[in-house]
Amino acid sequence: MTIKELLNIENQLSCPCGQDGIEMGETMNETNITMTISSIIALNVQDKNKILEIGHGNCCHYPEFLKRGKNIKFYGLEISETMHEEAKKVNFRRKNKATFKLYNGSEIPYEENNYHKHFVFLGK
Repeated sequence: MTIKELLNIENQLSCPCGQDGIEMGETMNETNITMTISSIIALNVQDKNKILEIGHGNCCHYPEFLKRGKNIKFYGLEISETMHEEAKKVNFRRKNKATFKLYNGSEIPYEENNYHKHFVFLGK
């Protein structure tokens, strides 16, 4: 593998974009799903919880939150426009329960202490 290819992988892992980003998001979901589900279980989500996830990727794991309680409200923040769009596309039927927003990676555009649970991807 060339340095250029390795740098592309690094860039796609930190902020997926374009078709390569969509494929990277799918790969990350597939390779991390066991860990992701274990983390969601450990959150001990309850009925009516508000959940904030930072770095949700394509958010194919979102239904796992909904299995944990009734009337769950989900708020996702993402720096990748590609992953933001993919999350909306993958979860369009559940949009009344989920809000997906783009953000700058440092300033959370919501009030503090407004959530019961926080789920954060700590990447690069």
